[in-house]
Amino acid sequence: MVRFDKPCIVVAGAVEYFREHMAIGDYLAQEGTSEMTWVGSGAARLGLAGRCRLEDFERLCEGRHPATGEKLMIRDKGAHRRVCFFGQISPPKDVSLLHLVGGDRRIGGWWQEAVAETLREMEATIATRIRRRGANDDRPTGSMVAAMVTHDASRALDPQLHTHVCIMNATFDETEGRWQSVQPSGLYRHQGYFREVCYNKLAQRMAAAGYTLESVRGFGFNIAGVPPELRDRFSKRRRAILAQAKELGVANQDALQAIAGESRAAKTAATAADLRTRWETEAGQELATLREAIARADGKAQPGRQLSPRVAVLSAEAHVFERRSVVDDRLLLREALIAGRGQVSLDSLKRAVAGRERTGELVRAGDEIASREGLESEKEFSGWTAAQRSRRSALGSTPARMNLGPDQKEA
Repeated sequence: MVRFDKPCIVVAGAVEYFREHMAIGDYLAQEGTSEMTWVGSGAARLGLAGRCRLEDFERLCEGRHPATGEKLMIRDKGAHRRVCFFGQISPPKDVSLLHLVGGDRRIGGWWQEAVAETLREMEATIATRIRRRGANDDRPTGSMVAAMVTHDASRALDPQLHTHVCIMNATFDETEGRWQSVQPSGLYRHQGYFREVCYNKLAQRMAAAGYTLESVRGFGFNIAGVPPELRDRFSKRRRAILAQAKELGVANQDALQAIAGESRAAKTAATAADLRTRWETEAGQELATLREAIARADGKAQPGRQLSPRVAVLSAEAHVFERRSVVDDRLLLREALIAGRGQVSLDSLKRAVAGRERTGELVRAGDEIASREGLESEKEFSGWTAAQRSRRSALGSTPARMNLGPDQKEA
């Protein structure tokens, strides 16, 4: 799952969130070195790297340079400015169970790879608003100032690997040579795409290690051998969200994410030793089954049918162009990632799309893509419509006939 909360507009609120949730990885990670770190080319331009310090974070929240304290941007809306955008990235439940309960430590590294690729795609959507001389456009900058930290337990103290990301409201615009505010619409619009980028990278690594993936549309994937009982047992937070959704009469994914963001309980203190003991006890007899699934993942990929990037893109085209003639290119890539999950790389899918553009089978205009076949169908229909207009009169153009007798007319 990838979810962005509503933009944070209060500096004090952002700083408090940093202190409580993002300063260091909690629970199990406290025994290691999981700290909040800076990411993004914009952060590097500001000289920010490695550990995120509270004073640097607070200055950026206030729209100031972290090193000099000077204002970053010419325009400053003061108390009305957006401070930052908090998001969360989390894997399918089975991944957390295998890593945190079963003890497959390889997954921690795979997760960091998946998060890194997801953050790169997020950075590619960063833009700034252009409003000079009557313009009303967004200009991509590809410059992100963000901080991230990985946690390992939910608020209900269930095993839940997840990464918090905080994207600051500052991006460097190369065209104008200055820092400007972020236009975040792409972050929110492409949450589904970011999710599939993350899931696919993770699925690639797990499949290569010998795990067998079972796709579940809308929920990513399950891992063969993970007892279904464990998924439910360690999903207390999700059960609470679904119960609240039932009371409200909503069921779509957007509504569930909104409930998740608005119904956070306070964090509960726990030690790593307490959690490990608690999780192993709660897993019960299924713990042995979980560890058997890990043992079978011996580093050798399971034999099976491989889907090529081209076939994955064709499958995506059939899906997205069924009811739409033009789509955002990331929507097409999202469906291709779902079709080829764990079998294709994001780069290979991008190359496959570019190849179909070169042959003319796909037509691009900016970030939007259409199929040549769809455009030809529209052209044919438009031509037929124009031809019929010359043969038929328009609806309602014929005067109504009044077949009334003399008495009726007089009346």
